Amino acid sequence: MQTWPAVKPGRPTAADVQAESAALSRITWYAIIQIAGVAGGVVTYLLFLPGFFSRFPITSGGTASASDVASWLQGLLSYLVVVIVVLFAIGLIAVFLLLSAFRRLSRLDSPNFSTPATLTILLLVGIVVAGIGLIPLFWMLSALLSNIVQNPTTYTLAGGQVADLDAAVALVAIGGILSIIGVIGGEILGLWRVGTRYDSTLIKVAAIFIIIPYLNWVGPILLLVGALEAKNKLGPRSSS
Repeated sequence: MQTWPAVKPGRPTAADVQAESAALSRITWYAIIQIAGVAGGVVTYLLFLPGFFSRFPITSGGTASASDVASWLQGLLSYLVVVIVVLFAIGLIAVFLLLSAFRRLSRLDSPNFSTPATLTILLLVGIVVAGIGLIPLFWMLSALLSNIVQNPTTYTLAGGQVADLDAAVALVAIGGILSIIGVIGGEILGLWRVGTRYDSTLIKVAAIFIIIPYLNWVGPILLLVGALEAKNKLGPRSSS
């Protein structure tokens, strides 16, 4: 029995129900990928970072040489590059699924979902632009630290290196701004309207939790449960 507000007069057609089901399936997978990303981050933190930080080069006198600290930081940056690449890949897949869901819903309810769909594209662009800047930035910082380790007293930045660093930082800033707009106007607004459409408080709460530290770990779980409940309301004609 359908409980969402009908956009078209009369009962929804089988094609409409299938479109709704396909959209909710993509939201479900979006939530699953987000949960997997959070779980992977926690596991990585527990298994790797404590041991890594325990190797911070402190001598018995409570001091460490600049070259030792630079070498340690270089290793940390190399690790972060790998983590960032994985997180960006996961993020792109998840946001693409969400975009696909909003596009399907916009065909049935354009006034509510066309704007979130458009701004979710902006989120995708922002992630790509930030990644283009952030990954080279970390590599450049790692190379910089390597040069400092080899020449701790004489190494200076060349003009070209400063320009490259500035360009990378600018890309990260631009990508960050685009991502913030996309998260608020695409991800959050779109999921809130999904919750409204299917009368799901869980989905609405999940949409709000996206931007709240620590609670954003709980949000994907609430979204998964809410999306599955909404899909069950579609009836036996639905299919993904």
